[in-house]
Amino acid sequence: MSNKINILCIVKAHFITLKDISKKGISKLDITTFIIMPISLSLFSAYKNFNLNKDLDSLLVNFGAIFTALLLSVIVLIYDQENRTIEKVRNNADSVGEVSQNKLLLLKELYHNISYAILCSLALVVLTFIHSTLPPVTPEIIDNSRVFIDYKIRGFSINFSFTFTWATTIISPLIIFVTANIVLTIVMIVKRLYLILINNTN
Repeated sequence: MSNKINILCIVKAHFITLKDISKKGISKLDITTFIIMPISLSLFSAYKNFNLNKDLDSLLVNFGAIFTALLLSVIVLIYDQENRTIEKVRNNADSVGEVSQNKLLLLKELYHNISYAILCSLALVVLTFIHSTLPPVTPEIIDNSRVFIDYKIRGFSINFSFTFTWATTIISPLIIFVTANIVLTIVMIVKRLYLILINNTN
């Protein structure tokens, strides 16, 4: 993959921000909130054969497109705030102290969070478009899509079945995972922006 479109660095940088500053390590609560909970929701939807309808497809496409544009404009705000803070540090290097240094760190982390949210919004648009092209999932299709597993190893018998359709097993769970990530990341971005703005006089 071309380095110009390799987004792994953005994803990695975003998850590095999920850390406990006091302990200087990854926060278990943040990992639970931002990773385990979205994965659990998507797995539960796959288990229940949940499938998005056309109205939800349209709603989520609009949601992803709107937040992509909105978050791009927020990056401009963050860039302006960072420049002001850097200028303040340069002009008052002896008196600024730790507050502005922490603000610079927070602004840098916001770049990662916003960039990740934009990528998730773009992924949401693509996934919902793919989902809209899939055939409707009817009870007959679900019955005909059941996969049976019967496997024996060292005297143990593994016997179970599950339903596999692209819409309910792959695409819809991915959409739920991405949507949950977008919502949680946006809440974190809003909280961090709030902290920056109310302390803007520091």
